[in-house]
Amino acid sequence: MCGIIAFLTTDDCHDSCIPNLQASLDLINHRGPDSRGIWIDSHGRVGLGHNRLAIIDLVHGQQPVSNETDDIQLIVNGEFYEFERIRAELEAIGHVFKTKSDSEIAIHLYEEQGLLFLNSLRGEFSLCLWDARKSLLICARDRFGIKPLFYANINGRLVVASEIKAFLPLGFKPEWDIDSLVSCGVMFDSRTMFKGVSKLLPGHYMTATLSGSIEFRKYWDGDYAVKNIVETRSTEEMISGVRNRLIEAVRLRLRADVPVAVYLSGGIDSSAILGIATSILQETDPNARMTAFTISFVDGKDLDEGDIAERTAAYCQANFKKLSVCEADLSAAFDDVIWHCEAPAVNLNVVAKFLLSEMVHNEGFKVVLTGEGADEHFAGYSFLMADYLREEDMASGFVIDQRLMKLEAIESSTTMWDALGSYPMSYSDSVVGRRMLNGISTHRVMSTIHGIPSEMFTDTVLRRTGEPDICYTIAASIDGIARSRAITKWHPLHTALYMYTKGSLPNYLCNHLGDRTEMAHSVEGRVPFLDHPLTEYVNQLPPSVKINYPTQKWIMREATKPYITDELYRRVKHPFNAPPAQTMYTPHGIYLNKRLTRETVEALGWLPASFNERTYTISVNSCCIETGGEIDTYWAVYGRVSDQNADWIGIYKSDRCGTTVGSSYLGSPDAWSYVSNSGTSGTQIISAPSATGIYRAYYFHDNRYTIKAISKSFSISSSCAALHLTVKPETQVSNKRVIVSWCGANTSDIDDWIVFWQTDSSPSTDQNFISEAWAYTYGGTIPQNKHPTASGQVVNPNICKRSTSTTSTVEHIIIIISENHSFDSIYGRYCQATTGSKLTCNFGPSCCEAAPNSVSGSSPITLTDQQNVLYGPNNRASCQLCEIDNGLMDRYVTGCSCSNSSNFAIADSTSAAGYYSWASS
Repeated sequence: MCGIIAFLTTDDCHDSCIPNLQASLDLINHRGPDSRGIWIDSHGRVGLGHNRLAIIDLVHGQQPVSNETDDIQLIVNGEFYEFERIRAELEAIGHVFKTKSDSEIAIHLYEEQGLLFLNSLRGEFSLCLWDARKSLLICARDRFGIKPLFYANINGRLVVASEIKAFLPLGFKPEWDIDSLVSCGVMFDSRTMFKGVSKLLPGHYMTATLSGSIEFRKYWDGDYAVKNIVETRSTEEMISGVRNRLIEAVRLRLRADVPVAVYLSGGIDSSAILGIATSILQETDPNARMTAFTISFVDGKDLDEGDIAERTAAYCQANFKKLSVCEADLSAAFDDVIWHCEAPAVNLNVVAKFLLSEMVHNEGFKVVLTGEGADEHFAGYSFLMADYLREEDMASGFVIDQRLMKLEAIESSTTMWDALGSYPMSYSDSVVGRRMLNGISTHRVMSTIHGIPSEMFTDTVLRRTGEPDICYTIAASIDGIARSRAITKWHPLHTALYMYTKGSLPNYLCNHLGDRTEMAHSVEGRVPFLDHPLTEYVNQLPPSVKINYPTQKWIMREATKPYITDELYRRVKHPFNAPPAQTMYTPHGIYLNKRLTRETVEALGWLPASFNERTYTISVNSCCIETGGEIDTYWAVYGRVSDQNADWIGIYKSDRCGTTVGSSYLGSPDAWSYVSNSGTSGTQIISAPSATGIYRAYYFHDNRYTIKAISKSFSISSSCAALHLTVKPETQVSNKRVIVSWCGANTSDIDDWIVFWQTDSSPSTDQNFISEAWAYTYGGTIPQNKHPTASGQVVNPNICKRSTSTTSTVEHIIIIISENHSFDSIYGRYCQATTGSKLTCNFGPSCCEAAPNSVSGSSPITLTDQQNVLYGPNNRASCQLCEIDNGLMDRYVTGCSCSNSSNFAIADSTSAAGYYSWASS
């Protein structure tokens, strides 16, 4: 790996106007501190500069390097694999090499093949080649964008470099590209954050001549199996095909004249690389050991994978190196990371990778193998499941029972966002954009992670650019051929994978989490999963071996099983995530407070002034406090001076309407306390009120009753082992997602579910009523209004002294109901026991036709044959199964064969009684 820069101008130059390549190379010296080379033609019209990180041919591999006649000059950032075989073939037909470096093969391949030479290069690279015979500059980038390459026109001169900062000594004046920021071009097309600077796209090359002509061409693109052609290979053959190609990819990337290490997380991808690399080394040396580096998060134990990484390293007999970091470490390095990445950092993951690369460098390593690229080709992300279910996999013939119901459940749930740990402020979902992408939904995740919501731009900006339409940006970033394939040829899962490999892979994973944070410390990352012969093979596999529902990356798990622990083979994917700032007043929060001042926001010119207005937060550290206990609150104030000596916290029962931020006087609090210091954040312990119920904490400023912040609901209870529920957001919402949390009691069963009702629609007597929405507690959800009619006695809650005749929405009831009660609205009603009683319905010998008898002795409504819906214990037994509702509902079908031995009873012990579990609120 190295740092490169080139220029081309159409005018003859004398020495005083020749660009200062030395100064440019100084700014990217971290990319190649081992040696430096500069070549400028005799007229000063073309120049090439190179900072070298010596990995192959340590002594003689300096660049620029030329052909035998010195009329072709070359600079390369990256590695070419299989170079020894290619070199031997070229020498056999008369080519003479000057070095033993891998880079030199590009010159002689170009001499033999012209512009086709790029098809013969295998590896991670960007390059610039000057052909003096044709007065032609050729710049190219590898197939997946593992190595960066930027270009700009500065003062009439074309300049090209590994990093944008190298343009500064050449006269570049940075200016925000507001259009790119609004539409997220920085992440999904050739634009960057800066006006006039572009990325050379992955799999493309650029040609430029002294006459000023510049052209761009694609030399490689991903393609996928035709979705309606039946796969004829056996499963074993496909597994073997993946395994053999991955082993070859790792073997090639172990070739170096310096030691090679591995970045190791707690996931299957990097662990498989470590296992395979160890196996290859031990073919010739049974005592060979790889060195594995991992990072551990002191402040985020739920995100910390240090322990599982250590177990994996022990299994692979690797030397294990662990770096432990805290939030203060991540915050301290943030400025350096932004300087190196030259693009928005969406989280602190990039800082973690930056610090880990620093450790690798300090331990004396220049080369590491990494696991990037597996999820993008083997479908490892949870959000890809929706696009997998969008169409049947006709190629494999694999049928997923109730596919459309499962798809609907996924798309209406927060499961995808829960897995990401990121919830959309907004996402672009334009009709035209989705139509261009054949209806896939993966763009929602891409725009959520990388896009900037419209609220973050001034009205002036939005009047000029319009509202962000990131979906359209993503769709428009690919050419017409790919869009045509997406609509007519590819399965939606493959369309989603294609889009991800064109956007997030090169611009985030390979850039932020790859090249920039590795090369900042002179470390070369090699990516076996992005070996193009491997990816081309995987792309032609049917969707159902990538996702063998519900197992993701199924074929990769099978292919790598001999090299990983059983723990990893069975482990569900956990994305690599560094813990975010804990609050605005822990180290990274303090950093942001200092950076995002009114002055800096106004200086940007595109953030609204309200961005850093004073904000308040308050939280309670438990969802349930025992009566007589203490309420542990945490408060913080952002964007203000320390003037809160008269600020106070009030504890109120949550039976008060209209209590939103900005509203006033709630009456006397049930408990209260002044904040205990004059800082910008702190904790406050308040004795709990004696009355049980649902409460909230309120933050008030300056001895007044104007509400500045409201905590989540929490319970005060005589027994915190009981079940308690909270919901976020707690203010009125419409057509938005909410997050429901519960604590206490036992872990919910798979059949437990949560339901929303309007409090002013709850009946006071036994009758049917429709819930607003519901979801299973294990994450599967059903869209609004696709829920049952439920029967049960619910006492009028009389919230805020409003009667059941009130028509306006007050707030929502949140109820958890055990054992999947009353899912029969589509097919009819069944017998309902008295509230609180066990529901037991016995069926006679004619179970297919006879109506059940309830325990109360009265006969329920008789069901028609087609509508019979019967529940067994746990709702999973019947004479003949016809699974609906994700298998949690059993249905009798007309004509089924039943006998006395197959009769069963219903025992749903906790049903309608659960409706009133929220009553203390």
